Amino acid sequence: MNTQKESKIKYLLDQHSQGTVLLPSWMESIGISRDLQKVYRKYGWLETIGTGAFKRFNEKITWEGGLYAIQKEAELPIHPGGLTALSFQGLGHYVRMSEEMVYLFSQQKVILPRWFLNYKWGAKVNYVQTSLLPENVGLTDFDLKTYSITISAPERA
Repeated sequence: MNTQKESKIKYLLDQHSQGTVLLPSWMESIGISRDLQKVYRKYGWLETIGTGAFKRFNEKITWEGGLYAIQKEAELPIHPGGLTALSFQGLGHYVRMSEEMVYLFSQQKVILPRWFLNYKWGAKVNYVQTSLLPENVGLTDFDLKTYSITISAPERA
């Protein structure tokens, strides 16, 4: 492998938020061509998690890391709401006895990517398309360890 390709993988890893999904379109936007993405898969630096989505080799990803890619890389206005958002903010006063239920919301006609729906996150995803509230009202950023996602504020949730 030549030096230019090695420096591009270093750049990719430096730009990548640990624990999140990598989308081919985002990688292209930082100079990693589709052909080079194939090379990275061949050498084992990237693993496919579904059509149009990757993760770093042996990296553990969560649904939050997938949502980060949807929000920041694909720029889709999808966010956690309801009990999911309240739990993030320490306001979910219940004990979970079974698989986690994740509530994601968007405006009508916004499509949740198939790779997200099909990946086994260890949580059941309930996706709701609604026009009840305006798209950008009552949302807040929530910091996780290496990245942040946009969630419903308590008033909206």
